[in-house]
Amino acid sequence: MPEPEKIREIIDQYTGLFSAGDRDAWLALWHQDATMEDPVGTEVRRGRDAIAEFWDSGAGSSGAQLERVSPVLVPTPNDCSFLMNVKVPLGDEELVMPAIDVMTLDDDGLITSQRAFFDTGG
Repeated sequence: MPEPEKIREIIDQYTGLFSAGDRDAWLALWHQDATMEDPVGTEVRRGRDAIAEFWDSGAGSSGAQLERVSPVLVPTPNDCSFLMNVKVPLGDEELVMPAIDVMTLDDDGLITSQRAFFDTGG
């Protein structure tokens, strides 16, 4: 089982690599059979290939920045959650959406599931 500090390091890698646009390194954080529900309420993506399609569909190439704004909470040895701002450039403007990610990691520290909760204000 990863130690809580290791999980926190992985989450910092997750946000940092995404923000840097490093597709391959970001995808390497995911277990081959991981699931992603981003945002919650949409179809669950299953497997690293489907998560790569999420990136390729614009999520990773949009220039979005993930800014963690809370501690990473680690209530059990393999689960964590954190609050972040998702900053999406829109021309001269920037859309900022608060989001909560809830993740499970395996004993090797790979992400096995992720759910992203956010509210666009609607």
